[in-house]
Amino acid sequence: MNKKNNMKKKELWKNICIIHQKTKKYFIFAEETEINFKTLIQPFNEIKNAFDHVVRIESVECGIQPNVDGYLLSNLDRVLCHTYRTFFDTADFLSINIREKITELLKIYDAEVIEKAIPKYYSEYRGEIIDINEKIAKIRENKDIGNNTQLIETVNKYDKKLNSLCDIYRVVKKSLPVLEELKKKLKKKQLFRDIKYIGIGIFIGLAIWFISYLILNTNNTN
Repeated sequence: MNKKNNMKKKELWKNICIIHQKTKKYFIFAEETEINFKTLIQPFNEIKNAFDHVVRIESVECGIQPNVDGYLLSNLDRVLCHTYRTFFDTADFLSINIREKITELLKIYDAEVIEKAIPKYYSEYRGEIIDINEKIAKIRENKDIGNNTQLIETVNKYDKKLNSLCDIYRVVKKSLPVLEELKKKLKKKQLFRDIKYIGIGIFIGLAIWFISYLILNTNNTN
């Protein structure tokens, strides 16, 4: 292999490793957050296909298969394409599920409780989630698997946005004990308020009854 092709080979492997590490990070995050990837078949198919090309590459390295017409680099390029697709399939699935999980975690709490437990949620995080959704949609729209020079740039953009979404999820998850405590306090506060209003209602009713009783007695006496 000449110097130019050897440099291309190193660059391809470098990009494959970068994308793979980012994808692996999100698989681990999914396990930690109990997001089930079993229903998502495509990333695993891409990994399987990528491995098939890796074996073909190694067959050249081991002298089993001749490197005819750029066979090695062609297969290495296919590994990069499959790795790229694996990242996008994984990131797309994860971003959707994280947004759903954030909504699911917070839906049982009043806005007052959320604002006290997570002060930045309404002022920053909710708007950031909307912005992340829009940016991710734009990244997906503009991705070009045929443009190797933009692959890492595109992956890094998506990775940055998805990291921010994961950070928001972690904040919400970490805030659950506080949310529960505030929810209980608010419930007690509402209960005491309801009892207070019921007591006032009863008092007013008794007062009206007593005044009416006095008026009727006075009229009867006269």
